[in-house]
Amino acid sequence: MPRGADFLNLGELAGVPLANERRGESWRTAVVWRYFLLETSFSCLKRIKNYLRSIIGQTRLNSLAILTIEAEILNSLNCDEIIHQFAIKKSRRKNM
Repeated sequence: MPRGADFLNLGELAGVPLANERRGESWRTAVVWRYFLLETSFSCLKRIKNYLRSIIGQTRLNSLAILTIEAEILNSLNCDEIIHQFAIKKSRRKNM
């Protein structure tokens, strides 16, 4: 039987026959395999998350900083006053 490092992917791992089927202990082996597959999946997700964190470039960080600054400016504006000024300017139009 191949070792864990010899598997190319989870599909090959799932195809390995259970070792203890003849002794009536297949459910225990199945539980262990499922736990192993679950741990492998979480380990892979952790590696992907760390990779994505590490590739954040300087331009992305600058863009996030600008968005934060603009959000603070937007929150400090009085929206009712802006709407009122816009309505006054639109009311100056001449009807034809």
